[in-house]
Amino acid sequence: MSEDWSEIMKKPKKYLVLLIGVIGIAFIMVIAVLQVGPAGNTPGKAWLEWTETGNYYNYCPSYIEASDTERYLYYCKNQIEGQIKDSIYMRSGTRNGEAWEWSADSVALIPGESGWDSIHVCDPDVKKGNFIYDDHTYVYVMFYLGSDKSNNNHNQIGVAFSDNLNGPWIKWQGNPLITYGFASDWGRGQPSAISVDEKGKLLLFYSCGDRDGTRMVYRNVDLSNMNDPIIGDEVIVPTDGLTEADGSQVILHNGALAYDKATDRFYMVRPRHPFEKAAPSYISTELEVAYTPASTIWNGSGTWMVEGHITSEQTDKERNHNSCLLTDVWGGLVGGRNHYQINFTGSDTGEFPANLWTYRIYGIGKESLKKQIKD
Repeated sequence: MSEDWSEIMKKPKKYLVLLIGVIGIAFIMVIAVLQVGPAGNTPGKAWLEWTETGNYYNYCPSYIEASDTERYLYYCKNQIEGQIKDSIYMRSGTRNGEAWEWSADSVALIPGESGWDSIHVCDPDVKKGNFIYDDHTYVYVMFYLGSDKSNNNHNQIGVAFSDNLNGPWIKWQGNPLITYGFASDWGRGQPSAISVDEKGKLLLFYSCGDRDGTRMVYRNVDLSNMNDPIIGDEVIVPTDGLTEADGSQVILHNGALAYDKATDRFYMVRPRHPFEKAAPSYISTELEVAYTPASTIWNGSGTWMVEGHITSEQTDKERNHNSCLLTDVWGGLVGGRNHYQINFTGSDTGEFPANLWTYRIYGIGKESLKKQIKD
């Protein structure tokens, strides 16, 4: 699994029971069960995306809106009950009025039989473009973390391609795209991508955990021709303006980003330190949402403005971690600056591995952020 250098990981909506009153009868009949999006949730609170039973974890969402009536959510889950081995799953969402009905889950990507991603594949992020591979132009790319270690180390980033958001996904034979050589370090992972030209050029953000510490970086990448992909140099993502709960120096990792064209801003959701000492002590209790002018990213310097936080007060969960912003297929912020949505993993405290089976995916709207600022 893809826990970060300080250790991290894991990223569910509520079921709406439609009740119809029968005239002249003093009881209510439950006639249908629908998964709910923003409609139907308690104001100021997060909602559960769907239910999952048994010893399975659901976490690390990547959530995209393909049209006004169609959404796709990719996330990490174990295929075998009780076994800690990440695969990437997908559910499609269909709008029903103001609610979203979720399909059954399906496997999108599994670990390799051997090699760099043979233990875990996780942290998916899907974007649209034009990507030529093996004389075929694919429409979608999935960035993902892969590992050949069961201790959460030696993470690297690979890509897979598809013509359809439902798959199938074809792994690039040249993987990993972003390599890391030291097997005893956490490595490179937790990718978050934004299309630059709606073709093959993207900004690829990811976490680094190595002997130089923990940080987030980005690269300009051009995947138009996978016979010769162009990978730019690492640029450190600035942290000025971000905050930790105790006022300590900011540790930036596992951030998920989106671009808002109307304001020319990058938005980010990230775990907030320090982590609690009670088990599990390797994931966050709070998430921070912030934005910065696009020039901050392009110039490598600038300041983030904190929009608000996601805490146990809104989620009723003791741990809140591994998050994303709802985007369009290019990485654009859905809902704009006033109505965007965050999805994240909510879970309970407890000893490992029992706490893993509580990992579920939740959603929350911007209006429910704690300590929201006005601009």
